[in-house]
Amino acid sequence: MGLTVAQSEIVNAPFGPILVTAGAGSGKTRVLTTRLLHLLQSGIPEQAIVALTFTNKAGNEMRERVEKMLGRPFNTFIGTFHSFCVRLLRKHSGKPNFSIYATADTNKVLKDIIKELFKDVDNDLYKAATDGLSRWKHTGIVEFTSNHDALVRIFNEYREQLQKNNAYDFDDLLLETLHLLKNNAVICDKLQNYFQYILVDEFQDTNEIQYQIVSLLAQKHRNIMVVGDEDQCIYSWRGASVENINRFQTDFPDVKIYRLEENFRSSGNIVKLASGLVSKNNNRIAKNLYSHLNDGLINYEDFYDDKQEALGIISHILENRRNGGTWSDCAILMRINALSRRFEEALRMYNIPYVVWGGFKFYERAEVKIVLDYLRLLVNQEDEVALFNVINFPKRGIGDACLSKIKTFAREHNLTSFQVVSNIDLYDDLGLTTKTKTAIQSFAKLIQKLQELLKQGLIALANEIVDVTGLQEFYENDKDDSESRLENIYQLCGSIREYASMNPTADLSSYLQSVTLAGGENPDATDCVIISTIHSAKGLEFKNVYIVGMEDGLFPSYKSQYNEAILEEERRLLYVAITRAMRNLNISYARSRFLNGEISRTVPSQFLMELGYFGGYRERSFNW
Repeated sequence: MGLTVAQSEIVNAPFGPILVTAGAGSGKTRVLTTRLLHLLQSGIPEQAIVALTFTNKAGNEMRERVEKMLGRPFNTFIGTFHSFCVRLLRKHSGKPNFSIYATADTNKVLKDIIKELFKDVDNDLYKAATDGLSRWKHTGIVEFTSNHDALVRIFNEYREQLQKNNAYDFDDLLLETLHLLKNNAVICDKLQNYFQYILVDEFQDTNEIQYQIVSLLAQKHRNIMVVGDEDQCIYSWRGASVENINRFQTDFPDVKIYRLEENFRSSGNIVKLASGLVSKNNNRIAKNLYSHLNDGLINYEDFYDDKQEALGIISHILENRRNGGTWSDCAILMRINALSRRFEEALRMYNIPYVVWGGFKFYERAEVKIVLDYLRLLVNQEDEVALFNVINFPKRGIGDACLSKIKTFAREHNLTSFQVVSNIDLYDDLGLTTKTKTAIQSFAKLIQKLQELLKQGLIALANEIVDVTGLQEFYENDKDDSESRLENIYQLCGSIREYASMNPTADLSSYLQSVTLAGGENPDATDCVIISTIHSAKGLEFKNVYIVGMEDGLFPSYKSQYNEAILEEERRLLYVAITRAMRNLNISYARSRFLNGEISRTVPSQFLMELGYFGGYRERSFNW
């Protein structure tokens, strides 16, 4: 089957607990599928084998490969942890017809509970509830906040409502399965006997609950193979723990450890670079990563500023194209998605098609679009879509029923909705409460202030719009990726200032036109440059990879300054980025960068020195 000696040893390994630590690009998927085929051919019943993955895509690919090797369909469960738990719960929980609540369903229930308990939906309380629910379910702990008692009431009511509705949310699927195994000895014993062999892919991404489920199920036969790479454990923020690999060795002391160390993806010098970097981490299993592929090009670049960096990277991409390469050969990888604006603008300037992998293009991001809606309303007060998008964002107590009344009243009296809003005190027959009228008047005054700022110029407007609209305060209090969202807004304001500086006579309408036309392009996605955060690029590979923004505070994140565990995860993240490159790797940083609403001098990332690069700044000149 074309396996290496190391791969064949794993495929044909004796039964018992097995830990496979598989370096990036080492062919672990092939090993997993071939091991599954070997188990089937060894006489283990198809239904007695379970293969757990972290995405449906990975599960489907594994099934297709095994079916192709077998030459027929087979009846082994291959799929995600959640889908496996659904199957167990429907069969053994005594509640086979339960509903599954998606995130949107959960959030609606929480909002309704808050409204019922407290007569209004307080945004801060709602955010605390949505952020804390999963943590509470896994730990039973409500973090100490000013809303502590309220959150306890909300969470208890939420649990009661789900029980009443015979429903589980995503966290419940895992938790209830674990409770079933722990609290029902008969069923647990039955399942332990039934499942004779368990395979787990991407083991480094398992959380505490998932680890306990597979550990319990494997206790009887102790035939469990976990495959992962602790050097690619980069999801601690969603519960994944690199400690699970260490814990597995403790819980299964007779474990046999196998290493997949040959990389079949990347050139030899790229593998050596990545291996040398991650070897500086303490919490890992030592591996001797290598590749027999000929060396590619590794290049380091430092630029005067982020604008120069974007143009420099685009020049490399254009050169690749002139030499017969494709756009899709190239991927621009970054630590945070807020850096994408410069590169998107440069790509559009040269008419290079691109896609933002695993996310939205810059001008399509929700927080950016809401600012653009404010700007659209300043240019065109008849834009009802823009008006209704911003009038209650951030929340001002102006609900959908009120907006419906305004829209209907405007139609009946041949007015625009904005005219009604601007003169709300004249229309008593709308039947609005005093509180709602006051909120609308406050919004109208806000728009007037923005119009006054606009008269002073685009730069004055860009400097104040985040604060005047309340978006600054809203996103500072928003725990859901608040730093990234605020940074995207700062980037937008920076683009307005830059546009105004380069086009002194241009007005807001011209700026919006340039943004709208750029954002509306939809290039052929079959051959596009990829822009991606490193997290979203995990599992992908590209001939040419450009890792940008290698500056302290950005990469590694400022959070790593006093925390060794975070620093090690940041180092693993860079390892993942480097090992996406098949042939050529370019690593760059800028001496100054627009971030947090201002241009700041930067310090090169400590990782550059760890990679063996100690400087060599060169002045570059590009036409922008």
